[in-house]
Amino acid sequence: MGSQSFTEADKTLHYARKRMDFMLKRSRRVTPAIIGSVMSLTLMTACGEKKEDASVFESIEQCVQTGQYNQVQCQQLYEQAKVEHKDVAPKFDSLADCEAEFGVGRCEEPGGGEVASADTGGGSDLSHTTVVHHHHSFMPMMAGIMIGQSMSQPLYRPYTNGSYGAFMTNRGMPVATTVGRQKISRSIVTSRPTRSTTTLRRGGFGAMSRSSISS
Repeated sequence: MGSQSFTEADKTLHYARKRMDFMLKRSRRVTPAIIGSVMSLTLMTACGEKKEDASVFESIEQCVQTGQYNQVQCQQLYEQAKVEHKDVAPKFDSLADCEAEFGVGRCEEPGGGEVASADTGGGSDLSHTTVVHHHHSFMPMMAGIMIGQSMSQPLYRPYTNGSYGAFMTNRGMPVATTVGRQKISRSIVTSRPTRSTTTLRRGGFGAMSRSSISS
C-alpha cells in the first residue's frame, strides 16, 4: 500500500481503538473475541483488499431459496463443507471453553456425536449436571458455509453477550455479517482452510483472530 493507504489505515485503526474503548466502558463482559472481530473487520476495510463474489448460507434450504444453486448443488456444497468442518474446525480443551466462545449447546465432539449429560442428583438444577464425554477436545458446530469459485468451506459464529458475531473462517478471519450473495475478500474466498495442530483454551479463538489479521 502507498502512503495514502497507510494514512487511511491509521485513521481507521484509531477509530477502531476508540470504538473498543467505548465498548469496554459499557460492559465488563466484552471478550477478546469481540475485540478481535472489530479490529479484523476495520483493518480489512482499511487496506482495501480486492473482493470476490461469494455467498454465505446457514442451511441447504436457504441456499436453494436464493435460486443461485439447485437442490443437488446446494446439497453437495453443504456436505463438502461439513466433511471439511470435521477436519479443520477449531478444537478446544474442554466443552466449557468452547461454549464460552460459541454458546451453550453449540459445541460438539470431533467425532460428530452429541454431548451427553448426566444428572448427579440435583434435579433440574443445572449446577448439578455433569458432562459425560469420551474425547479430549470439543469444537464449535458449523454455523454456515461460504461458496465461492465453485467451492465451499465451513464458517463459524462466536456468541457473546446474548448475540452472534460475524461469520468467520476456522482461523478466525471475519467473512460476513449477513447471509446471501456478497463481496468477500479475495484472500478468504480463494484460500482453503487448513487444520490447526493447536488445541485452544477459553478466549483462544478471539486471540487467533487477532493473530491472523496481524500476520
